[in-house]
Amino acid sequence: MDDVSLLAQNTHLESLSTNIRARPIPWDGYQRAGLVSDHEVKSIKAVSSQQRQQDVFSKEGKQYAELVMGLLGKAKRADILQYVLVLAGDFIVEVKGWSMDLFMLRGENGDLPYGPIVKQLSSEDEAIRLLAARFLTSLLSLDPNPPREVVESYLTFSTTHLLSSPSPALQDFCLASYTALLRHSPSRPTFWSNTAVMSGTIDILKKNEGGLQVQYWGLVCLWLLSFEEDVARGLNKKYDVVPLLADIARTAIKEKIVRMVLAVFRNLVKLAPSQTLPAMLVARLLPLTTFLSQKKWSDPEIADDLTFLKEQLESNFAELTTFDEYASEIESGHLSWTPPHKSTQFWKQNARRIYEENNGALLRTLARTLQIATEPVVVGVACNDVKWFLREMPEGRKMLQELGTKQRVMELMQHPDAEVRFEALGATQVFMSHSWRDI
Repeated sequence: MDDVSLLAQNTHLESLSTNIRARPIPWDGYQRAGLVSDHEVKSIKAVSSQQRQQDVFSKEGKQYAELVMGLLGKAKRADILQYVLVLAGDFIVEVKGWSMDLFMLRGENGDLPYGPIVKQLSSEDEAIRLLAARFLTSLLSLDPNPPREVVESYLTFSTTHLLSSPSPALQDFCLASYTALLRHSPSRPTFWSNTAVMSGTIDILKKNEGGLQVQYWGLVCLWLLSFEEDVARGLNKKYDVVPLLADIARTAIKEKIVRMVLAVFRNLVKLAPSQTLPAMLVARLLPLTTFLSQKKWSDPEIADDLTFLKEQLESNFAELTTFDEYASEIESGHLSWTPPHKSTQFWKQNARRIYEENNGALLRTLARTLQIATEPVVVGVACNDVKWFLREMPEGRKMLQELGTKQRVMELMQHPDAEVRFEALGATQVFMSHSWRDI
C-alpha cells in the first residue's frame, strides 16, 4: 500500500470526508451569485460520482488540476473549500498519475501547485485545515523533489495543530504524514533540524497514550531518519532514545513494534557505533537481545537484526574497560548501582582521570546530572560518586563547589527518599571534612 492510500485511511479524516460528500451544495445558486463559473460547476458535477472520475481524468486531468488550484485560490465559502479538498483528496488516491498534472502547473505559475494548499492551512475552519494537510502531504509524498519551504510550512502547522493534539486520531495522521514525507531522503534534514517536531515525536513515544498504531508510526519516523548519518550520530545524544527504545521493546506486545525498534538500533550501530554502542550497553541491550533471541518470530528480519546487534554488543563489551563502562553510564545520565560506584579500587585508579581528562568533562556531567535528576536511584548514585571522588581527589572540591554540587548535596539531605538522604549526608561530610582541612 502506498503512502497516499495510507494517509487516506485515517478514520477521523475519512469520516469527515464522508459527511462532506453527503452534504448537498447549491452549486447552481453559487453560480448565479458569481461565486463559481458555469464551467466550474459543470466540471465538478461531471466527477461527482467516483465511478466516472477515471474516465474523465484520462482526458481532462490537467483541466481538473487547474480547477482545483483555481477554486482553492479564490473561494471564500467554507463548504466550497471543504468539498474541493475532499474531491482533490479522492482524485489523488483514485486517479493514477493525477499528481503529474498538478506538478506540470509549476511551469505556468511558480506558486503552483503548493501555494493555494498551504494557504488553507491557515484557515479558521478546522475541517479545511485538516483536509488541506492531507492533500498537501499526499502531494509532497509523490513529489521526487519536495520543496523545503513547503515541507517547513507543513511541519510548522503540524506541531501546532496535530502533533501536540490530545486526539489519538490527529496524532496518528500527523505521524503517518511524517513517514510519508520521510521516505524522501531530501526531506530528512528538514525534519532533523526542527526541534519541535523531533521533541514532539519523542514525547509521544514516551507518553504512549495514543495507542499501538501511533506508537508504530513514531518508530517508523525514527527508523527513516536513522538512515542519515548525521541523525544517527546525534539522535541518542540529543533525545536519549536508546533507553526509551529499549523499554519499548521490553514491553511490546506486537511483533511489528519490536521489528521497528530493532531496525532503528541496527541503523544506529551501523552508522554511529561509537556514539550509540556504549549507551546501548548501559541500557542493558545485550541481555535484552539475548532474551528476545530465544523467542520465535514470524518476521525473519527480526532474527537477523537480533543476531547482528548481539554480535556487535558482545564485541564492544569485550573491548570496554571498567572506566569505559562507567563513563558511558555517566554520559547517558541513567545511573544505577553498577559495580564501579562502590569499588574502592575503581576510584583509586580513576578519580584523577575523571578530574583531568577533557578538562573534567565527566565530572561536570556528573555534577549536572545531580542538579537535574529526579529519580531517587540516579540522585543517590550521583551523591555516592561525589563522595568517592572527593575522598580520592580532594583538589576537585573547588570545581564541584563552582558547579553548585556542595549546595545541592546539602539540600538533598532533606530529600524524602531515605537512600538519597544517606548518600547526600556522606557526600556532605566529605565536603565539610575537606573544608576543615583548609583552615
